[in-house]
Amino acid sequence: MTGKNEHLMSLSMAGLVGLAPSQALAYIGPGAGLGAILLTVGLVLGFVLLLGGFVWYPLKRRLASRKLASRNDQAENRTIPEKAD
Repeated sequence: MTGKNEHLMSLSMAGLVGLAPSQALAYIGPGAGLGAILLTVGLVLGFVLLLGGFVWYPLKRRLASRKLASRNDQAENRTIPEKAD
């Protein structure tokens, strides 16, 4: 093997070894575990609300303005009957 291929082969092998499952040998207590779960739920909920703020409310405002414009057009097209003398 040449130097470049040998280097590539050793990097590939190191990557495969790094992906192999192994024991973590770690313990997470109930308080920290619950905190991690709540943090994850909070981040997901925050992301959903962020999308709601950036997508839903401008869309809602646009739909309301179209509805208002449609009502104004209908009001302008109505004819008011004149009083008979």
